[in-house]
Amino acid sequence: MATQSAAWLIKNFWNFFKEYSIDKEDLIKKFNEVQGSGHDYVWSLLQDCHANQAKQFESGRIDERTFYQMNSNVYQQMSRFLQEFEKKKNRLLYQSLQEVNQIMADRFDDDLKGYEVFSVNCCAACDADDIKALTVEEALAHAEAIPSRCGNTYNRGCMVSYLILNDDHPYHRQKVQP
Repeated sequence: MATQSAAWLIKNFWNFFKEYSIDKEDLIKKFNEVQGSGHDYVWSLLQDCHANQAKQFESGRIDERTFYQMNSNVYQQMSRFLQEFEKKKNRLLYQSLQEVNQIMADRFDDDLKGYEVFSVNCCAACDADDIKALTVEEALAHAEAIPSRCGNTYNRGCMVSYLILNDDHPYHRQKVQP
């Protein structure tokens, strides 16, 4: 793991942390104090964001949809952090959790009919599902299976996306040949 500076942390993650009312000067000060274990400090902040969301949801300050959207955002940042700070290529679990939480948030859309898998140049297993139409339940199962299904061929994580199917976006794309 490469040692990163507080300036790197602010450049790459400040926009995210400020959404969670984390004080910038306090963030920098504490990061510099634990310089040898900055990873642990940032990871604990990401975990604190999850805990804060759960408390807000339990107290009724945010609704269920917002809870899942915020979870999706935190898991996305965890995935980025693993890739950019730790230089880990395989961050499939957090990508999976991000997609699952986004699907859980999407299900509040009244016109949601399902999803279409979009996967080009990911891996053989994921690309085989490109243009496959899924119900919400099937999409959840598909997203949950990312860590066990994806071959992470190019060491950049899973490249699967889920396109929302509704009356305005029926998609039904033609299969793309990589």
